[in-house]
This record gives sequence, structure tokens and C-alpha cells, in this order.
Amino acid sequence: MDADAVPAFLLGGGEMGARIRAHDWSRTSLGPPEGWSAGLKTTLRAALTTRHPIFIFWGEEHLCLYNDAYSASLGPEKHPAILGMPARAAWAEIWSVIGPQIERVMAGGEATWHENQYLPIIRHGGLQEVYWTYSYGPIHDEAAPGGIGGVLVIVSETTAQVRAEREKAAEARHLLSLFDQAPGFLCVLRGPDHVFDLVNAAYRALIGGRDPTGLPVREALPEIEGQGYFELLDRVYRTGQAYVGRGQRVLVERSAGIPAEERFIDFIYQPIRDSDGAVVGILCEGSDVTERRRAEETNARLAAIVASTTDAIIAFAAEDGRILSWNKGAEALFGYAEAEALGGPAGLLVPPDQPDGDPTGVFRRALRGERVHEHETVRVAKSGERIPVTVTASRMHATDGRLIGVAAIFRDMRQRKAAEQRQALLAREVDHRAKNVLAVVQGLVQLTDAREPAAFKRAVAGRIAALARAHTLLAEDRWHGADLRTLLTGELAPFLGERRAELNGPPVALPPGATQPVAMAIHELATNALKYGALSAAAGRLAVSWRLAARADGVPLLRLRWAETGGPPVRGAPERRGFGSRVLDGTLRAQLGGQVSLMWETSGLICEVEVPLEPGTGAAAAGSTPPAL
Repeated sequence: MDADAVPAFLLGGGEMGARIRAHDWSRTSLGPPEGWSAGLKTTLRAALTTRHPIFIFWGEEHLCLYNDAYSASLGPEKHPAILGMPARAAWAEIWSVIGPQIERVMAGGEATWHENQYLPIIRHGGLQEVYWTYSYGPIHDEAAPGGIGGVLVIVSETTAQVRAEREKAAEARHLLSLFDQAPGFLCVLRGPDHVFDLVNAAYRALIGGRDPTGLPVREALPEIEGQGYFELLDRVYRTGQAYVGRGQRVLVERSAGIPAEERFIDFIYQPIRDSDGAVVGILCEGSDVTERRRAEETNARLAAIVASTTDAIIAFAAEDGRILSWNKGAEALFGYAEAEALGGPAGLLVPPDQPDGDPTGVFRRALRGERVHEHETVRVAKSGERIPVTVTASRMHATDGRLIGVAAIFRDMRQRKAAEQRQALLAREVDHRAKNVLAVVQGLVQLTDAREPAAFKRAVAGRIAALARAHTLLAEDRWHGADLRTLLTGELAPFLGERRAELNGPPVALPPGATQPVAMAIHELATNALKYGALSAAAGRLAVSWRLAARADGVPLLRLRWAETGGPPVRGAPERRGFGSRVLDGTLRAQLGGQVSLMWETSGLICEVEVPLEPGTGAAAAGSTPPAL
């Protein structure tokens, strides 16, 4: 087309404008551009001057015209080949879909809308998965049959968007699958009524297979009423502070018509916040630790039996007979310390002339599954003494059924006099240890002041429990001592989780003799704070800080400060000296030689303690009976 003769409606338009001008339209049913209808000219002009993808189907053959923006969606197979081509030939692969849509618009003049329509087209070497959002609208032409000369297609390719949404949906399904398959129980609660939004399989298993989705927690789990969990959820939602529970007991109906079952759970209630920071829900995450708890209790009972028995209980490995465990009874009977015996051979105690020192002996018989009950034989102690014993032995199996060894109980059968002497020696040792414990317990019972039996029981039980916790810490560190922070955390754990108590100080290892007295003092301070002081009020706070110093003679000193604020107003020191004050005196002053200062400030109690940390601190460390508190 001569540049001077280009119609105004075909000026510009980039690459496609030039191609439309250069195309020989006289070879098509459309004819030269000068004779095109006003509707087509106007529509094509708009298409060439916009950057939005535009396509035009014109005439009975639906000849194809399009702009630069649309050409970007075409591959080399179609662009520029389909310019001026009949639509049926240009779009053969999708004609079954778009053909009826075009005819509908041409016949009735009503526009259509198609969102994310799947229309696979041939481009870049193959049939590709392509999605489009488009509308078909009529182009009016008075000369055309029915007054409609063609179809205007305003289109956007949405393939990337569809794939992104598909991947997002797949990722969401994957995350939900992971959520459902998580080994711990999980649920998402929405709103102040704690409506179950998401619940995983482990949570459904915990509550007996029920699906509480969409129900408020009080409706879904009515048997939990009165156990404190609803109130905890309300508090977390109201305050926005997470709650952590460890080994907490819950009664839950796991089968219809069967009484609620006792379970133990570790869990956390974590507030969920919106973009403005407001709490809108709660994530509950945790584990059913019932079996672990029961196994621990069973193991504790068995360990207590093994530890407390005077019989020698020894375990031998199945593969080579080496010694796997060695209790105190074995130490007492045979003279080898545990460290000496562990890993030793099965024949460590067997005299060379005894038949059960070879593969036909007690160990091999028990390993084969034979019943070995009170078999009489002789064993040799570390001292060389030959000791007559009875042996009861049986096989040990792992939880998966594997044979892992033999457990044997050796009972001393020496002459009565030697047995009586040994029994007397053990009795004196037990008497000494028992007096230590009974002296402390006797002091607790005598000085505990409670008018009601229940209150008396709780007070005594709490104080004995504090001693037991300290004892556990000592045992965990093989009686080398106990960590002060761990001791405080064990007593104040609920308030640390609520951020009502704060601990601040360096690592401090309490000597064995100081651990239980310090534990008793901390327990009394915590009990007093919970009953009368800062921890008895919701706004109350407790700050415990400590540091290490040294006396002039070089002995390390622990200086601890216990400061309560925000509790009930304090009107000075109490009129009478309570049990707590006497415990502080009896433990920190009398037993440890420390100093205690009590200051009854208006804002709350302040207690300052100074305790020497000598390795032999305390009466128990010196081997004597501690004084009654």
C-alpha cells in the first residue's frame, strides 16, 4: 500500500499496523481497506492504538486481525501467519470451543465472558497448556446480516496466574496434609468461643475419633468442663500470653458410653494474631505422653526396687556376657564398685573351679530359656572371699522382642553369723540414713501450723515434695550438687511461663549439703508468696536475682535477693513469727551458717540471703544428723 494512500485508521500500530497495511486484503473476502465498514475501521483503530491485547474476528469467515500486544501470546506457528486467515483454519485446535462462542455473538449480539478458560494452543513447537480470561463482544455493521459484522475479543493470557494459584492450592493441600499427619496433636481455635477451625488426626485420636470442626470447644468436649482447660483458653485469648503445660492430667471421653479416660499431655496454647496484633484465635499443639508417663512410672518403680533391694541384681549382655548393670546390692555383696564392674566379663565373679564358669553354666542355661531359680553356687568377691549364693536368672527382651541379655539376682547364703554381721552393718547404715530423713520430716511435721487436717496434709506434702525435687536434682548430677536456676525453675515454673516471675543470675552449682536446705527455703518463700504475697494476685510479680561473692577467707558466697511487688498491700512485719521464718532460720542460718534479712516493704516482701558454698556445707555433708527445723 502506497504510504501516501494509507487510510488514517491504519496509521501507526507498531509491527501489526505495518503488517496489516502490507497485507494483500484484496485476496480475501474483506477486500481493500478503503472499502471496510465504519465499525471495523473504528474497532481496528482502537486496537492498534492500545497496549491491551485485542483480537478481531470479521465477516462470515471470521477473518483474523490483532494488535502487537496480542502477538506476544502467539508462537512462530501462528504469528504472523494467521493475519487475515479464517478463524477455523487459524484456530483449528480450539475451534470446537471458540467456534460456538463466536457464532453465538454473531447471531445474537450478546457479549460473553470467560475467566481462566483452558484453551491449549499450538506454539513454540507443540500444544501448550494455556489459560485465558476474555470477552467476546459484537462489532456492529449496518450492512452485515443481523447488523453484526464481527467479534471484538478483549483478552489476557492468565496461564502464569492459573499455574501460580494451582501451585498455591497444591501447597496449601500439602501443608494441610502435613498438618493432619503431624505426630503431635494440633488444632486451630477461632474467636472468643474457641471454635475448632482445623483439627489433625492425632487430635481426633486423642478425643476418641470425634471431628469437632466447626464446634465451640465447650460444645465439642463437654467432659473437659471443670478441669481448668476452658479457663486457660479464655485467659490466653484475653491476655495474649501463651500457656505451656507439661505432663498435665486430662479426663477425656475416647469412646461413647465409656467413662472418661485419664490421659497425660504436654501442650502449648499459642495466641494467633491478625495483622493489627489483635488475638483472633489459639493454636493448640502438643503430645499425648500417657504411655511415656506410665512407662516412666513403671521404670521408676522398678528402679526403686532394684536400688533399694539388698540382693545383688546384675544384667549381662546376650552376645558376650559382659556386665550391663550393677546395683548397690551387688556392690555390697561382691565389693566391686559399679564403675569397676560395668563392662566386665560374665566370669568376673565365677571361681575357676566352678562348672557354671563355662558355657554349661547359669548364664548359658538362662540364655537358652531354661528356668534357673535359686540355683545354689559360689561366687568370688573382689577381696577373694568365696561367697555361697543362690542365683535366680531369666532372659531380658527389648520392646521389639529381641533377646538382649540375662538378668540375675544373687542372694547371700553365707553362714548365719556372717550374714547377721552383714545385716547388722547394713542395718546401721540404713538407720543412719533413715534418721537423717526422719529428722527433717519430724521437724516439718512438728512445726507445721494448720488447724484443718487437709491444710496440714497439703503443707507437709508440699514441703516434703520440695525436698524430693532437690533430691532428684542431686541424683541427676550423681550427688555432685544441683544448679540453682534449675531449683528455682522447678518451684516457680507456672509463674515463669506466665511471665509473672523473673530469674536473673549466673550459673551457680550448689554443693550437695546446701541443696536441700536452699530448696526448703525457696519452697517456703514461694508458698508464702502464693498464699499471702505477690503471687496471690493477678498483678503480682516476683524477681529473684543472685550473684557470687567471696568471704575474706576465700569461701564463695551466694547472695540471693527475693523481691515481690504488686501483691496485697504489706502493713509491716507480721506480729508473730511464722513457720516460713523458722524454716529460713533452721535451714539457711542453723544448717548452712548463712544470713537472712526480711524486709516488709509496702510494695511487698524483700528477702536477702547470704549462704557460704563450701564443698562440705551443711550437716548432711558432714555425715551427722541435721537439726530439726
